Order: sequence, then structure tokens, then C-alpha cells
Amino acid sequence: MTTSAAPVSTVSGPPEPVRSPEPVGAVREEPVRRDAMPVENSRPPVGDVARAPEEQAVPREVPEVVPEPRVPAPAGKALVVPGRNSTAGEQARFVSAAGEYFSEALATVNAAMATWPSMRVDDSPGVKADYVAVCLFLGRGEGSALPINGALRVGQAGALDGQVPCLMSGIRRLPTHRRAVLRQGRVNESLEHQSTPGTVLTEPGFLAGSVDLDVTAPGADLDVLIWPSSARRTSELMIGRSVDEAVFVAGARFKALAVRTAEEDDEETEDDGSPQAPRIAVLYRELAPGETPTTTELDERDLAVLAKLDSVLARRHQGQLRLVEDPEVAARLTTSMVVWQQEAAAAVAS
Repeated sequence: MTTSAAPVSTVSGPPEPVRSPEPVGAVREEPVRRDAMPVENSRPPVGDVARAPEEQAVPREVPEVVPEPRVPAPAGKALVVPGRNSTAGEQARFVSAAGEYFSEALATVNAAMATWPSMRVDDSPGVKADYVAVCLFLGRGEGSALPINGALRVGQAGALDGQVPCLMSGIRRLPTHRRAVLRQGRVNESLEHQSTPGTVLTEPGFLAGSVDLDVTAPGADLDVLIWPSSARRTSELMIGRSVDEAVFVAGARFKALAVRTAEEDDEETEDDGSPQAPRIAVLYRELAPGETPTTTELDERDLAVLAKLDSVLARRHQGQLRLVEDPEVAARLTTSMVVWQQEAAAAVAS
């Protein structure tokens, strides 16, 4: 059984976290010090220190050189997010770190609680903090999906202190989604397309997918259909969005069931410019919490889910599709699992 991890956006969207030019798990070589090189009749560059023989270095009056900001090198191990409710301390730190963004998202939370009685079962400030964390994850900025998942990939907890545990807690409070979820990608870039049936992929971050199966992202040429186990729908919280999304909790595992390629239509049809579903699709089943697959072969549960996903895929190819116009939504739906796979390999080797 191959265990790996998951998702980096392949569709234009908000800036992704900067990655090192260095491979995961690589050891960075220190540059050779200029003061150790034999240089004659040369003046040290700005920022270097002139050294007289057998004397201590004397600082020179030169302008300070500010290095470009760098993201720390990958830690070789993704951050494990516990599946529990957030604590009062974590909620307080998150409220303080989010600042005015918290107040803006709180208005969305209050509107959702006023609309859906099921969300008012617990209306304590702590619950609202959890829901705000979800709102920011599905929005823009440093508390959104790509920066958070990028941080988790390298063993960090994100820019907003306390958001990750509140996000996990908030997602777990939302209603469970029990139908197929759609994601997409690029055939020549996505690990999903390279996975053989029986392969298990692990996603350290919070994977988002569309519960609307009539959408397609710009530039996508691969459908990824997932039958969920832990996914939570966000439509009650984020009311009136153009695409309703479900979010999988961090650490979810997905078993590849099949790769499907639609046959080309031999009949000449007029191209009306409407969005078309990709011809290639990969079908997955999310493993239940605590489930341990004993073989890479498909079992009875896999085959039952595969039949459902094949039916969903057939309906998708027969219906009309609409284009995802929001670049942030498109980015969340098309995050590739390639980087997660590399990260998992480094973690196993460490």
C-alpha cells in the first residue's frame, strides 16, 4: 500500500505560499565565505567585513543589506492537526491575530446562525470563533486555504495564531456531506492521474471540493470525483455562494478506485463555446476514520462506491456545465496532490 499526501494549485488564483528552490528533505549547502578566499588588491563587497591579519574584524559603515524574505525550508514532516474542539486559549489567540478580519467574518457567521436553527444549538463565542476560522479559510488573504495548507505541508500552523485548531473544530461542527464531491486538475501535473487503483493518498491540509457537479474550472482537463466520509458542507455557513463547497478535515485519506476516459464523439457537433467536462476522470473513495485497508485491491465497499461514482460521472457528461469564475474558488478546487506526495516520502524517510 502506498501512502502519500496531497495538495498545490494549478489554476490562477491568489498567490500561493512561496516554496523553497530546494527539494523536500534536501540539505542546503552553505556558500563559501568570501573572507576565506584568497583575494588580492580587492575591496570587500558591501556587507562584507575587511579583516586585517591576526586582527578582529572591524565593522564598516555601510548601508544595511536587507535579504529577501524566505519561507523556511520544508521540515520533512507535515503538521498533524488533532481532531478535537478548539480550546478557549486557542480561540482567544485567533480572535486577537485575525483582528478586523474576524469582525468582518463574524457578520457572515451571525447571518448564518440567524437563518439556520441547527447552527444555533450552541451560539457561544467559542463556536463563533470556530465558524469565523472556516469563513476566512474560504476567503482571501493569509487565513485562506492556500496559505494554510502550504504551512501545514511544511510542519507549520499558519500565519494567524490559533486559526488551525479553530478551523478543524469549525469544520467538524458543520453538517456532514454524504454525496459525491468534485475536484479538478491538470493531467500532466496532477498526482491523482498517476495513481493506480488501490493507491492511498493522504492530505495533510484541508481539502475543498464542489458539491455542485455542474461546474468546471478554467484550464482543467481532469475531473477528480470523491465519495466522502469526513467532508462537511459549508452552504449553511457561506450563504449565496456561486459554488457550494465541502471541506475534508485535515489528514483525510483517499483510495484511488479507477481512471475513466470518455470516448470521443464520432458525430460532428457544432461547438457552441459552452464549457465541457474533461474526458479523463479519476475516481476516489475517502477512507473512514480509523479504517485500515488490508490490500491495494478493491474490496466490496470500493466496488459499491465505484458504481455510484460512475453513475455521477455519466450524468456530468450528459448535462450542461457552468464555468467557475471566482479565481479563489477555482484555485481551491484544483490543488494538485503532487507536493503532498513528495512531502510524505520525505516524512517516511526521516
